[in-house]
Amino acid sequence: MRLLEIIIHHLKITPFIVLASSYTFASNECTGENLTTPEIIKCSQETFEKVDKLINEQYLALINTQTNEQKKSIIQSQISWIKFKEQYCTDVYDSVYPGQEASIDRISCLTQITSTRLNEIIYLRTGAINDGFHKAVSIANKKITNHDYAEAIKIIGGSGEYGELWKSYAMGNCAISLALYKEDTSTCIARMRFQTPVD
Repeated sequence: MRLLEIIIHHLKITPFIVLASSYTFASNECTGENLTTPEIIKCSQETFEKVDKLINEQYLALINTQTNEQKKSIIQSQISWIKFKEQYCTDVYDSVYPGQEASIDRISCLTQITSTRLNEIIYLRTGAINDGFHKAVSIANKKITNHDYAEAIKIIGGSGEYGELWKSYAMGNCAISLALYKEDTSTCIARMRFQTPVD
């Protein structure tokens, strides 16, 4: 969705309708059209719990393959991420409260932020990036910047600032990706901005 917005902005094309749901539901029982708010909250919570379980499994697998020094960096990065996630999703909740959707928005936020961290942990484990960033940069490089790759990275990464907690998490995480995969820090920061859900 973010790539579409970037391309529309830079190419001045008319947007087309994209039908997408903000909520990914846990089971077939959660796909009905007439769900009440408590049912949506329950279904969203089930989805979050599944993603949370997966991230814990991947995190333990990552930690168990690292040197003691790298383990310390990964643990600190995870702590920074948890602080960012909690604050970011609390802010999302507070922006909607006392509306009925506040709890739904908070759980949706937690699921999205946890999903992006899950992709990041898989990247740190395997070296395989699965967040669409490089594909988006490739498209921007060809369609928007006339093959100025550095400019394409800036455009796709955006300039979003998500506060000191995000900055601490991103810098720590990018230090790990530099150590493990020699990923350029500015590219890593741009990639992590791209991952961060936009409200």
